[in-house]
Amino acid sequence: MRGITLTIVMIILFSTGVSALTIHSTEMPGENPAIYGSIIAFETHEDDINTDLNEDGDTGDRIIQYYNLETQKTINTKTTGKNPQVFAYYIIFETSEAEEKKDLNDDGDKTDSILQYYNIHEQKTINTELAAHNLYLYQYLVVFSTPEKQLKMDFNNDGDIKDSVIRYYDLKTEEIVTTKQIGETPVTNGKLILFSADESQTKIDLNDDGDQHDDVFQIYSLETKTSFSTKELGAQTTMNKNGIAAYIQGNKLYLYDAEGNYKKETQISANDAHVKENVILYSHDHKINAYNLNTKTKSLSEIYGQKPDMFEETIAFQTDEEYTGDLNNDKDQEDTVIRYAISEDKDNDSVLDILDNCPTISNKNQSDIDTDGIGDKCDSKIDKTPPVEKKEQNKPDETKQNETKKEKSTSIEKKPKQTPKKNDWGIWFGILMILLIVIIAAILILPGYYRKKKKGFGF
Repeated sequence: MRGITLTIVMIILFSTGVSALTIHSTEMPGENPAIYGSIIAFETHEDDINTDLNEDGDTGDRIIQYYNLETQKTINTKTTGKNPQVFAYYIIFETSEAEEKKDLNDDGDKTDSILQYYNIHEQKTINTELAAHNLYLYQYLVVFSTPEKQLKMDFNNDGDIKDSVIRYYDLKTEEIVTTKQIGETPVTNGKLILFSADESQTKIDLNDDGDQHDDVFQIYSLETKTSFSTKELGAQTTMNKNGIAAYIQGNKLYLYDAEGNYKKETQISANDAHVKENVILYSHDHKINAYNLNTKTKSLSEIYGQKPDMFEETIAFQTDEEYTGDLNNDKDQEDTVIRYAISEDKDNDSVLDILDNCPTISNKNQSDIDTDGIGDKCDSKIDKTPPVEKKEQNKPDETKQNETKKEKSTSIEKKPKQTPKKNDWGIWFGILMILLIVIIAAILILPGYYRKKKKGFGF
């Protein structure tokens, strides 16, 4: 009985000091997850599961699959591809002709990469026959780069076929447009295309530094069909609907406002970044953290993962089992598994826990004077436990994972609606719970103790 009572105490005390992020595993090995609605799209290497997913007689391909959050089932598209992205019922991806062993654009070779997409409603793959690299999807608009040498065409009329040119394709109208802009890794918000231009291809010193050896961001307007150089160095990036791009340079997270044309260094160390709406998800030291674009503050977590993507309250990411243990119950710890987390707002301050640098105390303004990722309200507390993974439902193996190491959690400050002097409701709640447990323990233990005493006195 004492053990049960102690367990109850620990559960209640733990629940008053830790934010809630419910972690789930799809149990499917995969990489490069993308989420929209109830669909998580990703690529799976056949050799990771020793299965011929596209039934071509080998297990050496990358296959596009997707996980349905509503049915909790994985669907195999049986199509080779990489770097999937999803919007509505479309999953777009880049397919290697060599991997597919087919000439997908009828140009007489099998050396191209082709833009294809999968229609979830019709459960079929559509081949656009467009040679494409570095795909990026915004709603129904796909932007990409095409190497001229693949199609042996001079798209920008400069007298050679050595360049990569920015193009875009509308999934609904099937219209294809060539911008004639030299560049790679384009992203878009439906109004602008931000891309990286190699000065050695453009033969122009785009950032005025006296050489032609850099990769420089340029912006192309879909409305005016004109472009200009930002003069900022940059390559791979993502962009939200407001034109804010997030990218990594020298292991630091940078922001670029394509509409306002200015750059900001956040001083945050990161390995990859993905911007969605008002949040930038990034990974550092194999854990997923977040930067709040509204409050300009960061928050930390104890979720092991990389390459996160987000839709509303759900975060999709990949996790290396070497940091967490066996996530797909195949008796090893060698896989990279697709997982997802559902974020809550435990302190009811309208800031999701994944974004909240003080998830246990209401602080809508997210004040963090020392910028350490712990909000001022939580910085003065003894317990500085960061958001940790809540035990995954129906996954006993998850409790064995080493994901409860303590690290400072990020928090930000707001003036609460009613400030109960210097004490917060969490402390009073904890005290009341402890008193309640003491009373329950007394009720459970004292009668037995009294009977034992009576017997000892001969009653």
